[in-house]
Amino acid sequence: MFLLALRRKCANFAAERMIRNLSRKPMYDDSSYHNSTKVRLMRWRFLYRIIRRDVAVAPKIIITDVEGVQKFWKMSRSVGDSSTTVPTQADTTGSESRIKDASKRFISAIEMQVNQQMDTVKDKAKDINTASVNAPSARGYNWLVASIIVVADLVGGGLVAMPAAFHDTGMVIGCIFLVLIAIFFTSTAHLLSQTWTIMRDRWPVYKTHCRQPYPEIGLRSYGPKMRQAILYHFSESFTVFCVNTTLFGVTTVYVILSSSIFHKVLVHSGIRIHFCLLLIILAILILPITFLKSPADFWVVLAISLLCTVIAAVLIAVGITEDYSTCIPSVVYKPASFYALYSLGTFVFAYSGHHVFPTIQHDMHEPKEFSKSVLLGFFWACCLYIPLSVYAYFVYGQSMEESLIDSIQTTWIRHGADLAVAFHCVLTIILTINPVNQQFEHIFHVPHKMCWQRIAVRTGLLAVILFVALSIPNFGSIMDFFGSTTIPFTCIILPTLFGLSLKNQRYNEKTKKWKIPTMKEIFERTPRHILIWFLFVNVLTIIASMISAVMAVRAMATIRFVPPCYVQPFLQSTDHQTSTHSLLKCCGKYSNITRNPEIQCFPRINH
Repeated sequence: MFLLALRRKCANFAAERMIRNLSRKPMYDDSSYHNSTKVRLMRWRFLYRIIRRDVAVAPKIIITDVEGVQKFWKMSRSVGDSSTTVPTQADTTGSESRIKDASKRFISAIEMQVNQQMDTVKDKAKDINTASVNAPSARGYNWLVASIIVVADLVGGGLVAMPAAFHDTGMVIGCIFLVLIAIFFTSTAHLLSQTWTIMRDRWPVYKTHCRQPYPEIGLRSYGPKMRQAILYHFSESFTVFCVNTTLFGVTTVYVILSSSIFHKVLVHSGIRIHFCLLLIILAILILPITFLKSPADFWVVLAISLLCTVIAAVLIAVGITEDYSTCIPSVVYKPASFYALYSLGTFVFAYSGHHVFPTIQHDMHEPKEFSKSVLLGFFWACCLYIPLSVYAYFVYGQSMEESLIDSIQTTWIRHGADLAVAFHCVLTIILTINPVNQQFEHIFHVPHKMCWQRIAVRTGLLAVILFVALSIPNFGSIMDFFGSTTIPFTCIILPTLFGLSLKNQRYNEKTKKWKIPTMKEIFERTPRHILIWFLFVNVLTIIASMISAVMAVRAMATIRFVPPCYVQPFLQSTDHQTSTHSLLKCCGKYSNITRNPEIQCFPRINH
C-alpha cells in the first residue's frame, strides 16, 4: 500500500508539472516547441514510466504508436490546456486545487488509454509504426533458415551418444524411446511456437529485442498479480532456473565432448597433452565467439555446424558399412529390462532444444512461420537419429558404450567423424550459451552493445562452465543427469502449462486486460483430445524422469565416475582419458574382434 501511495503521489507531481509547462509560454518564440513530435514523445515517455506498473512495456508501446500519441496529446490539451484548466502562468499558484483535480483526471484518462493501447494492439496492428516495432524482423531470417538452426541445435552430442545408449536399452526399448520422445517433443515445440506468436500479437513490446523470451512467456502466462502465489514463482523464477540450468548443462556437455574428441585425435597423432589442460585451452579459444549478440548475427555459423553434423553422419554410416561383415557374425544384443531407464536421459537430451526455440523464433523475419521450422527441424533430426542408431546397434550390438564413433574400425573415418562432431559442438556452443549470457546481462543491466560489461559477464559465465567441466569430466554423466531433471521441465511440462494458459486467456473489456485462467477454466476450455494428449505426455514424462534421475545420479557416482581434474594429479594415473582413448571398442561379446590386426582393442572383462 505504501508503494502504491508513493507511486500515485509521484504521478500527481509529474502531472502537475506537465500541466504547468503546457500552460506556460515558451522561453523563446518558436511554435515548434509545442508542435515537435520528439518533445511530445519524450514527455509521454517520462510520465508513463512513473504511472505505469509495467515500466518495461508501456513506454515502448506508446513511443512506437504515433497515432496513439497524437490522441493522448489532444486529450491532454482538453484536460490541462491553458484555456480550460490553467488560465495563465500567474494564476497557477492560486489554483492548486484545480491543478490537482485536473492532474488526477489527466492520469486516469491516460491510464485508461494506455490499457486500451496495450491490450487491443492486435486490432490496431495496422496503426503501429512498423519501422520501429519490427526492427529486428527487418534483418531476420526466413523459416527455412530457422529450421536449419533448429536441426543444428538438436543434433550433435546426441548423434554420438544416442546409438551407444542402445547399450542399456536394447533394440526394442531403444526404438520405442526414439519414436515416443520425438513425437512428444515435436508436439510441445509446436505448442511453444504458437505461444510466442500469441505473445507478440497481444504485447507488441516483444516485437523488439527481448533478452529472455522463455521466462517472459512464463510471466505472461500467470501474470504479475500472482506474486504471492506459488504458481507465479513457478512460472517466472522456476522457468528462469530450469531454462538457464539446462542451457548451462548443454554447453558443458559440448565443451567436454569436443575436448574429448580433440584429445583422442591428438593422442593418435602422438601428441601427449593432458585432457584437463585441453579443456582450458578450448574454453579460451571459444570465448571470442560467445560475444556475438543473437542468432540473427551468427546463423551462418550454425548452418556450418549443421553441415559438420551431416558430414559426420555420412562418415559414420560408411564406417558401419565397412565393419558390417566383420562384426555382424559375433554381434550380441541385450534383452529388454528395467535398467533401460539408465539411458533415458540420453534420449531426452538428444531431442532437447526448446530452451532456445523462442530465441530462434524471435529473430525470424516472420515469427509466425516458426511452426513450419519446428516440424521440418524435428523431421530432419529424426532422419539423422533413427536410421543411424538402429543401423549402428544392429551391427555393433553391446560393444558400443559411450560413443558410437569409438566402435568404427576404419581409422580415417573414425577421426574424420570425430572432428566433424567436435566442430559442430564448438560452433553450437554460441547458440546454447547465448540465452544464458543475455539473462545475466539483463540482471546486471548490461547495455545492448559490445562493451566491457558484456565481455566481463560472458567471460565469467564461461569460467564457471569450465569449472564444472573440470569437476565432472565425463559428458555421458552430465548428459544423463540433465536429460532426466531440467530438460523434461523445459521441453514438456513448462511449454504445456504456458501454452494452454495463454490459449485460454480471455480479454476483459472492463479492465482492458487479458484475464489469466484458473486450472479449472483451462480444463473446461481446452478441447478434450488436446487435453487428454498433453495430460498423457506430462504424466508419463514425470514418472519416467523421476526414475531416470535417481538412476543417473547413482551411475554418476559409481559406474561412470571420473575423478575431477583438480584431483587427478594426486592419483596414480595422471590422465584418466589417455589410458582409454588410444584403444578401440572392437566388436563381439568381449569387444575383441577386429578386421584390422594393427588395431589395439579395449576388451570387456565383465560382461
